[in-house]
Amino acid sequence: IKSSAASDVYKRQVDNKAALENRITDTLIAVICGTSDISELDTLREYWHKNGGEEIIEFYNTWYAENVAK
Repeated sequence: IKSSAASDVYKRQVDNKAALENRITDTLIAVICGTSDISELDTLREYWHKNGGEEIIEFYNTWYAENVAK
């Protein structure tokens, strides 16, 4: 992907990666250990989508379509 918009998404994805991974790990551990209700997974999904998840999906789907699925 050569556009600057895609580059910006990639940079944002990298910037958010640690925060997203930490939130996912912490929530999954809490649910598995029983310290959080399973409904927290819905909250986690919403958080992920609001904090770059949709852009990450779009970035990788575009990359895949242009580089692998030819």
